[in-house]
Amino acid sequence: MSIVEAGIFTSHRIFRAVDSAHIRDAFLETACSLITYQRQTVTLLPPSLQVVSSPTSDRSCKLPRLPPGAVLSESTSMILELTSMLTSSDFWRTVTQERFKTVESPSSSARAPSQNAVETLDEDIAAIDRMRFEFVRRRNANLPIYRLPADVLAHIFWLILPRGAFTARRMRTVSACDSPHWSQLELQRFPDLDSAIEVTHVCSQWRAVALAHANLWTLIDLSSTSKEWARAAIARSMGHAISIELSQAKIKLSELLKSQKDWSRVRSLGIECPTSDLVELFKPGGPSLLPSLKYLSIDNLDDPAHRRELFSPSCNITLPDLSALILCNCTIAWDNFPQFSHLKHLELLNFSDHPPRHSLEHVYNALRALPHLRDLALFSIFPEAGNTASLDPNSPILDGVPIPFPHMEHLRLKGRGDDYALLFGAMELPPTVSAILEVWPATPFALDMLFVKCAVLMTHPLRLRVDAQDGVTEIRFWRTRKTVWDDDEMYPHIHLTIHSMVRGRDDMVLRKIGEPPPPLRARAGHPIMGVLALCESATELKIVDRSAVEYGVIALGTPAQMQGAGPRGWRYFPMLRKLELQCMDGHDNAGLWDTVIFVLKIRHEAGVRLKEIHITTWPGGVSEKQKALLHKYADKVGLHPPKGTAGRQ
Repeated sequence: MSIVEAGIFTSHRIFRAVDSAHIRDAFLETACSLITYQRQTVTLLPPSLQVVSSPTSDRSCKLPRLPPGAVLSESTSMILELTSMLTSSDFWRTVTQERFKTVESPSSSARAPSQNAVETLDEDIAAIDRMRFEFVRRRNANLPIYRLPADVLAHIFWLILPRGAFTARRMRTVSACDSPHWSQLELQRFPDLDSAIEVTHVCSQWRAVALAHANLWTLIDLSSTSKEWARAAIARSMGHAISIELSQAKIKLSELLKSQKDWSRVRSLGIECPTSDLVELFKPGGPSLLPSLKYLSIDNLDDPAHRRELFSPSCNITLPDLSALILCNCTIAWDNFPQFSHLKHLELLNFSDHPPRHSLEHVYNALRALPHLRDLALFSIFPEAGNTASLDPNSPILDGVPIPFPHMEHLRLKGRGDDYALLFGAMELPPTVSAILEVWPATPFALDMLFVKCAVLMTHPLRLRVDAQDGVTEIRFWRTRKTVWDDDEMYPHIHLTIHSMVRGRDDMVLRKIGEPPPPLRARAGHPIMGVLALCESATELKIVDRSAVEYGVIALGTPAQMQGAGPRGWRYFPMLRKLELQCMDGHDNAGLWDTVIFVLKIRHEAGVRLKEIHITTWPGGVSEKQKALLHKYADKVGLHPPKGTAGRQ
């Protein structure tokens, strides 16, 4: 069926439904006029309708009498056959002009012609509006999305994010630790309630699909949803596990969940509240047994001077099937901390101005009872002044008793003091773990612990990056080699950030990297040297910032000691093929580039010539003579201006 035929057929249904006789007559008159105008005999009509067309000058056409009820059907068939003669626009233009002639004919009514025409045209406009609505519905029904099965359409609704949101809520899909390598909670992907509500307002089909799929109503966020909609979602989600997020106690759970059956459907709960609300929620023998709860996030709103302890006898949270636990700004009764046998995800976070602090021994003992952890995050939970001197000499941490984490996938530690380094050193982790550490070590011993552990975890790093600026050193390790350097540069397998406790203090890490190798009898040196020595298989190295480049170049120029345990022929990076140096401080770096050229020369003479070297510095920073020498000792040389500046060197 052509577009015009589909339009005529839809129009037939509409004016039959509204019983608009005058529009029907207009169609019939137009059909006859078209027959006459085309000078054709209407042999296409049924035998009962066969008439001969009048001359061209006679635009009138007498309609044959048809049995009652057959007029509309037969005339519509006639129009369908005739529309093939004209384009869609010609057809509707002709219908319109014929209708205007009929309405504005002086003999159309006994009343004043203009008055009658206005009333008739008003009726026509109303009828056409109804017809247009039907055309739009029929057109939409032919769109690809309207032909999708209901289950597929419901799954699309499931994936809709909140309006303007590109990050998911903490309890829904990701933890509070924002990192591409940070594990997403193993949650069912709950849809957004506001988005589900908006879907029901699009059209009747979408509304029917949304209401027929109860799992679309399983996330109830009371921070952005009214109580009425929350109650409606509880009813619409019947039979499915639900996720609830409460903020500032807008409504109590007891007001929302009316029956034990509703309580048993709560699978995840994220709540911002004072501890008193938790005491009421988890009181022994209370209605909120929450037997299906697997994900719990608590953001404590207590005044710092009046915090109450979680897991104390007055707030005893007993959830044996809990899989993920996130505690923010919470004081914990560690002696009563449960042994969650199914816990895989744990975050202890402090973001308040006066955060509660926890002792290293308590956290150490609690973690030893959680061997199934896969994701662990500890943010600012230890005293800032904590250092190795404050530990009990008999502490199992100092005795080297490990914390076994055979399933650990993602680890993140952040805070001031030595406790984070000591805890990291005590963890027994698989070699595939991804770790992000940002620490302010107070003593050299803690710094040694960090590097020793990194050397154990990264036995054969393929890439290493060192950045240093203003007392902050970042060291990143990759286990994989990428064709394009920037493919996953922001996602290292181990990312270690070390801050100086004293602002502006000389960076110990870079200083140790640049020290000459110690005598054979004192070969151990600083642990960072062991980390560098492990990079014997690394083929790419990128060094950023002048001070890092200065110290790094010295390390690159250190030959192997034949009686030592270092790689044969060269001490550090014997297989290095690609080197990137970034130095954009604006100083005169001519002496620095001379040193780089000298290192390239001696490595070239030792048989470890570079394939590529890339230098990013200000235009004119490298002289023509230096450029020629760089090309002499490396197969490929790239000189690049800083980003945002034009031109190449």
